[in-house]
Amino acid sequence: MLGFITALLVAACPGITGLSMPSTSYSTWEIWRSGPAILATRDSCAISVVEGSLVATALTMPDVTAGLQVTSSSNSALNGTYPVDDATQLKLASISLYVAVNGHFPASLSLFTWPDVSGAPHSGFTMAQHQALATAIADYVTGIDADRIALIAGHSVSWPSSTVTIP
Repeated sequence: MLGFITALLVAACPGITGLSMPSTSYSTWEIWRSGPAILATRDSCAISVVEGSLVATALTMPDVTAGLQVTSSSNSALNGTYPVDDATQLKLASISLYVAVNGHFPASLSLFTWPDVSGAPHSGFTMAQHQALATAIADYVTGIDADRIALIAGHSVSWPSSTVTIP
């Protein structure tokens, strides 16, 4: 079955790199299974496969590697596109927990600096703005994950917006 899925992935997502036939590495694909339905996603491409009917459909989905575009309504220095990868989410969550427990940023910083997708630092995050960024990224990623699951169940979805405004 995985050989068949590989062929469908190559056919449905021709712009995706990293696939080769016949021995494909699945390390960069997420493969979800629910009953007879399979959803495989990578970068901004997804296919759904229903066993038995042998159908693949290319789906357009958010490119999470592009990040989340953030606009601050009070501090334009914070405007940028921020990464939403697992490591970033973990760091944001850890700092948010630290702030919730201790009432201040680590190292007693009064303002915090956070890098955008290019690595450029954005300085001046208050605790409220940092929490808003962490919340926006968590909401965005969770929305994408929820929509992926809905696709498996055969539902139509509207992907979350990749832009957000924080204070």
